[in-house]
Amino acid sequence: MFCIKIVIENGEKYFRKLKKTKLIELCQKKNAVISLGGGSLIDLSNRKLCKSHGLIIYLKAELPIIYQRLRKKTNRPLFRSEMEEEMSEKEAMEKLTVLLEQRREGYEDADITIETDACDFGKSIDKIVRRIRTGKSDTRRII
Repeated sequence: MFCIKIVIENGEKYFRKLKKTKLIELCQKKNAVISLGGGSLIDLSNRKLCKSHGLIIYLKAELPIIYQRLRKKTNRPLFRSEMEEEMSEKEAMEKLTVLLEQRREGYEDADITIETDACDFGKSIDKIVRRIRTGKSDTRRII
């Protein structure tokens, strides 16, 4: 079932519970890369779980870049209007601002922050791999 359908049919609280259950399961795997939704890090217990099993890497981008990357995605449950229509740019930027503020503490708690504004996917991956290979887990930014 798609994330947006779960949220619509069962609510965000239920969706977060499912995600937590899956995260616990995935954290037991060795050498895994787990891609979390931004809201996963709001929950302190999720952050502690992730940190106890590996590194949290925050892929940071400015709001206009995030908007450009998300605006055409139809599977983003918190990025849709109440009427299931695409939000206007103004509405979306306001929503993103609120979401970023709600999630800031979780993002700031990341072991590594990668600036992705000017990077394509491949360059971002290269930055992550370089940092992991150094064996350093700190909050210094990689640009």
